Amino acid sequence: MLLLCLLLPWTGRAQAPAGGKAPSVGTMLNADGTLRPGGAGSFDATGYRMTLDPASGEPSFRPTGAGDENWQEGFGANGATNSVYVVARASNGDLYVGGRFTSVGAVQARRIAKWNGTTWSALGNGAARSNSANNGVNDIVTALAVVGTDLYVGGDFTAARSSSGVVAVNYIAKWDGATWSGLGNGTDVATATNNGLNSRPDVLAVLHNDLYAGGFFTAANNGDSPVQANYIAKWDGTAWSALGNGTAPATSANNGANEAVFALAVLNNDLYVGGQFTDVRNGSSPVAASSVAKWDGTAWSALGNGTAVATNTNNGVNPQAVFALTVMGTDLYVGGRFSAVRNGSTAVAANNIAKWNGTAWSALGNGTAVATSTNNGVSDGVFALAVLNNELYIAGYFSTVRNGSNPVSASSVAKWDGTTWSALGNGTAVATSTNNGVNYTAGCLVVLSNDLYVGGDFTIVNNSSSEVAASRIARWNGTAWSALDTGQNGADATIYAVARASNGDLYVGGEFTSIGATVANNVAKWNGTTWSALGNGSAVATSINNGVNNRVNTLAMLNNDLYVGGYFFRVFNGTSELAAGQIAKWNGTVWSTLGNGTAIATSTNNGVNGFVLGLAVLNNELYVGGTFSAVRNGTNRISANHVAKWDGTVWSTLGNGTALATSTNNGTSGNISALVVRSTDLYVGGSFTTAFNGSSAVAANSVAKWNGTSWSALGNGTAAATSTNNGIVNLNFPEYGVNAMTFWGNDLYVGGNFTTARTSNSVVTANNIAKWDGIAWSALGSGSATATSTNNGVSDVVNALAAGSGELYVGGYFLTVNNSSGAVPATMIAKWNGTTWNTLGTGLNGNVRALVASGNQLIAGGDFTVSGDGSKVNSRFGIYNVVANPLSVVAGSNAAALHLYPNPASGQATLTGAPRA
Repeated sequence: MLLLCLLLPWTGRAQAPAGGKAPSVGTMLNADGTLRPGGAGSFDATGYRMTLDPASGEPSFRPTGAGDENWQEGFGANGATNSVYVVARASNGDLYVGGRFTSVGAVQARRIAKWNGTTWSALGNGAARSNSANNGVNDIVTALAVVGTDLYVGGDFTAARSSSGVVAVNYIAKWDGATWSGLGNGTDVATATNNGLNSRPDVLAVLHNDLYAGGFFTAANNGDSPVQANYIAKWDGTAWSALGNGTAPATSANNGANEAVFALAVLNNDLYVGGQFTDVRNGSSPVAASSVAKWDGTAWSALGNGTAVATNTNNGVNPQAVFALTVMGTDLYVGGRFSAVRNGSTAVAANNIAKWNGTAWSALGNGTAVATSTNNGVSDGVFALAVLNNELYIAGYFSTVRNGSNPVSASSVAKWDGTTWSALGNGTAVATSTNNGVNYTAGCLVVLSNDLYVGGDFTIVNNSSSEVAASRIARWNGTAWSALDTGQNGADATIYAVARASNGDLYVGGEFTSIGATVANNVAKWNGTTWSALGNGSAVATSINNGVNNRVNTLAMLNNDLYVGGYFFRVFNGTSELAAGQIAKWNGTVWSTLGNGTAIATSTNNGVNGFVLGLAVLNNELYVGGTFSAVRNGTNRISANHVAKWDGTVWSTLGNGTALATSTNNGTSGNISALVVRSTDLYVGGSFTTAFNGSSAVAANSVAKWNGTSWSALGNGTAAATSTNNGIVNLNFPEYGVNAMTFWGNDLYVGGNFTTARTSNSVVTANNIAKWDGIAWSALGSGSATATSTNNGVSDVVNALAAGSGELYVGGYFLTVNNSSGAVPATMIAKWNGTTWNTLGTGLNGNVRALVASGNQLIAGGDFTVSGDGSKVNSRFGIYNVVANPLSVVAGSNAAALHLYPNPASGQATLTGAPRA
């Protein structure tokens, strides 16, 4: 029984019930989920999640999806689960972030969120828990602006969501702190045609309390009357208008710009505009303006041509685009992708950043020397600019800033003090590629309380002596980088593989660079409490002293050693780096390669020559499957067709016997993605049609068995194997096949992307999963009925299988499972009890790529970021308690603050609260 002890000091001290069973907390709730006054005692909180009303601080309970409370807490992201494109500050000190993410920290926040300096929150859900339907917007956010207490949000979305419903908002919306609304529909109900814009805005700015939007749109909607506004428009709080047409009706040729606007800034009551345009329009008089222009409230003008008529060669930047603008003092700073700025007929070499002083353009970094292509600016694109303490900060995707002939390593973020460029994070040390900045693109900046906040696609920030895991949002305090939320243990990118060691430790592999607060390169270990990297020893983990240099697809334990396969070419033992041919071994202390013996590992003397997709252990030997065609024993290259064996010393092939291995006498004809062992036999699955026993080819469709001597197909019985009497086939896409295999009981289960399984001349419709009992193939779910395309299996691809003590767990990219009685919604994960398909809570919101069943726990890895009902954020990694731990009942006492932990309840949980005011 799951019990919760509610401590309600405003109604009297709670007492534990004399019996074991407590009433449901539902009996104590008002219709809105708040607690009814006058109750006290211990209650069963199973299936409920508690949130606090942001205004009153009172608790509110909402039902969770059945079973979702069994996902463990604490596996959110240290930041955002996907790209952050824009950041903005409010006057009260709150930070707003927008982008592609669906969760931040432990909060499900749909593409927009608020950070109050301590915690994250979503926008729209009110006192209810955030989920996929009650907050944020339905597509990416690219622009933010604050006007008074209102937040304006722009992006690719068409709907804003709150606990009270969905509002039709076309690419732009207003959040007033409590509700979403459209811009342009007035008092009418917002629809798909009466508000907002006809495409995405990329930037918002405020001038005289009016909101300006720039982007890809060409029209704005005032009710059902669209206004032709070419890539830029003004919202005055009541109506949209174009810029440049004067009193004439706006048309496609008399206002705005001729192509996209990406940047806006205000200087001396004028609006400066940057983008990818070549002209701006004053009525019927276009003005040639090369990617940057000024709007003075009445007319457009170019920057750089002086009193001369503007042409496409005497002003602005050349070539490409302006992505960022900001003002410092009386100067305008411009960032983007360009190589020159133009003062009339004089072009000034300016590498991706320049200054406009109101009269002339200049470069940054060349001092008194003539500007050249190598003595100023930055090495690649600048996407954001900000000013803090009279210094200019820039963000983008660059590696170097240039002080004359002295280039400085600066990783995507840098500072210009008016004279000199410098990096952020290296302190007094010489800047390098790994001791400053961020590890990937930085796309947005904002200043808040003397700190600089940076958003983008990065996952690590670099201080001189350490690297910090910071998923797509970070803070620079002038001395050091830090993450905003460090209490979560999720991964920053996809997990493709999970393995369990005999001592209970879990290993994960994928394409991440950090997991939890640990910098870990594509592989890491979870000891039940914390993550650790593999290879850095006692040193602090960095991006170059542990793990492997690219994606890990598969893991296997052999004795106490971990074998890792994937797409990588190097492994890192602290400061020592080894060349590794897509596969390596971790012995708990150091990495080693497979095949080079005592020779120094090189790119050609070990491992395999293609990707490794699957591993299995049989008789203390390692079997490897993938896309490769050869294995390497030192300088001896052996033809091995998609599968090979490693005996701890040398590689060998499967099928050619004592004959010299060739491209047609061993292995299989196509890729092997999955391997599993039963007794002394090895089973392989993939996308092949043939297995090779020397000169004899065996028709084997996507699955085959190796008995230690020869290959055989599954399904043809005693008949000769043919292309139509065995194995697994996708009739619609023959190139697809098997992705996952496991034994459950005495039966082999295979999952993948297929439509049929074949036993002799009998074809069984099997939707992406099937069972082999040693004699025949069968579908899962159709019962005694003939299997069809709708009464068995799952609706789409299966990527992972795990055998539990009483159930088979299935993960992939599907939305339903099919029993003979009909389809059952099951999002990305489900379980099979031998007779019937069932759900695992409300599922997960993204692809499940790895599963391991261990005791009463199921461990999942993949692309997902949250449970189906939104109650648990699981950033690419989750642990599901198959059997929930019973809650004990404990007596209560008064407390000064209100807390429920865990939330939702699944274990011992206590709610404490201070008296009502």
